[in-house]
Amino acid sequence: MPEDKDLRIKDVNSRDGISTMLYFGGADIELSLINPAHIIYATKNIRWVCRYVPSYGVPAELGKTEIKYGNSISLQTEKEFGGTIEITVTDIGGCPGNTGTYTVKVMASVVEIIHTNPASGSVGINVVRQADMWQDMTEGTTAMSAPSAGETYKEPYDGAYRLELWHKVYGLVREMDVEEGNSSVTMNLHGLTPGMYYIRLITDGELSDVSKLVIQ
Repeated sequence: MPEDKDLRIKDVNSRDGISTMLYFGGADIELSLINPAHIIYATKNIRWVCRYVPSYGVPAELGKTEIKYGNSISLQTEKEFGGTIEITVTDIGGCPGNTGTYTVKVMASVVEIIHTNPASGSVGINVVRQADMWQDMTEGTTAMSAPSAGETYKEPYDGAYRLELWHKVYGLVREMDVEEGNSSVTMNLHGLTPGMYYIRLITDGELSDVSKLVIQ
């Protein structure tokens, strides 16, 4: 086993400074070893066990365990998932006692951003929220079949909100304060350098969603 291998875990996404310790459902989470092993060795002998633990109120079926191998991994979360991802990385080769752990917190996206990707010139952004079907049915309405417990659908968000466009080098490059009743807006992208950006959605003064945007 290479002597310089280190099973401490680095959150690759933390380098952009947008969302480090907390993610929102639907996010891609990239993790790697701080000091990677030789690539041939790591392919088989560095094992990641990732256990998704739903928080209270999140559908239990979103809980699962994934096993991956190698120096780095990518985790894709569901929009509806909220809770923690408990990660254990182990050298199952020459040093089986060498183990590292990491915990990622994920918040279910109740209010979220929907937009095209990639974009050029401008991007249309829709802000939606999850709504309980029973609570939002008009009183007295007769349905052919009742929704199952916990079933949700998405509807336009009717509150005020703020959109911010961030780049890992240039920082905040665009911002929009949107009044109530405007769930669909267009953000101007002219003059921005092509590359990876992040749209941040802020509702009631709190960060509600973060979404990647590729500008061409």
